[in-house]
Amino acid sequence: MPPLGINSIIVGTTTQTAKNVGDDLVLDFYVEERIGEKELLSFWVEARHKANNRYLFNRTNAINQTFRSTTSLLIGTITYQRDNETTSGKHIMILEDISMINLTRNNSDALSATPHGCPNLIFPDTNKEDLIAHLGALPQEPQEVNVPPFLI
Repeated sequence: MPPLGINSIIVGTTTQTAKNVGDDLVLDFYVEERIGEKELLSFWVEARHKANNRYLFNRTNAINQTFRSTTSLLIGTITYQRDNETTSGKHIMILEDISMINLTRNNSDALSATPHGCPNLIFPDTNKEDLIAHLGALPQEPQEVNVPPFLI
């Protein structure tokens, strides 16, 4: 049975550069947030894409060329794959887009996030929890909606 994929947007950190594995470019990212009730609080995800995709090739090859660590916004389909019955599996994300995020700390202990390459995303100066909630990695509180009486 093929693994079930879930379209996801997650924030991960890596200290690697991209490596070739077969026809794919692969990076391992560390994710510190829970994505489900039974998931660990933090986990590793292997982000991969076809090496012939020039857009993603240029972006993933730019990771960690000048810095020791890069935090990225990963957009794609995440699956859980087991190699065999005796070893534990791993999370694999097939990338559709990736954007590097520069996180800088100011004197008020807040994080400022600047996305690179995602013009539709705007990140205000905020703390880490608000940034992750803005990206959709944490569940949002339900908001009360006023429904007109004629629609009830």
